[in-house]
Amino acid sequence: MSPVLVTGATGFMGRHLVSRLLADGRAVRVLERRPSDAFDGLAVERVTGDVTQPETLAAACAGAESVFNLAGVLSYDAKDEARLQAVNVDGLQSLLSAARQAGSGRVVQVSSVAAVGYTDDPARPQNEDSAFPEGAWRNRYARSKRLGEQVVERAVAEGQDVVMVCPGFLLGPGDVNRINTFVVEEYLRGFLRTTVTGGISSVDVRDVADLEIRAMESPAAGGRRYIATDEYLLRAEVAEALLEELG
Repeated sequence: MSPVLVTGATGFMGRHLVSRLLADGRAVRVLERRPSDAFDGLAVERVTGDVTQPETLAAACAGAESVFNLAGVLSYDAKDEARLQAVNVDGLQSLLSAARQAGSGRVVQVSSVAAVGYTDDPARPQNEDSAFPEGAWRNRYARSKRLGEQVVERAVAEGQDVVMVCPGFLLGPGDVNRINTFVVEEYLRGFLRTTVTGGISSVDVRDVADLEIRAMESPAAGGRRYIATDEYLLRAEVAEALLEELG
């Protein structure tokens, strides 16, 4: 059985996706930047490499039936500007090139709702075909993810089969790096006493893993984009729900 390749496999979303793929009886290969105990005891093929190291990607993609690219940097800090470009844009370009040269099938690129952009009116949400708001280019993370989508669009125009999944704010168990759920934890521990205006589209990480697999299996043509969100909540509503849970 040919494996599916998963990059970014040791992160929050990656671990859930790998578990789902294994549960479905698929052969899984993961690209690891460094040795990890994330998959100890599991029937996972492990390849050392990094999307920022193109020379490692040929071996990772060789014989892969399809590719899930979850490798990404999430930061809004100016000091991470170069790494955002290196991973979210240039690294994606390198991976797509390696997958194309290896003859891998569909690539599922995990983007973000940040690449879709914000709306000023919750009654008129963005959708898969919405134009990227001009003001969103000022957001470093959103800019890098949108530039990554432009890399995908060029690859699709050249005939490569790539689809994109754009998750909302990920919540759920197993946030090993506390990238998203630290806010929840801080509320529940009583350390975060304030909230801000505006809102956010949230989604359970397990639902996103399911959607990623469905995107891989979908007969839809390459270039399709799927927004993965559950519910838009004002940040005050999120805080209220957490405080109610806390009692």
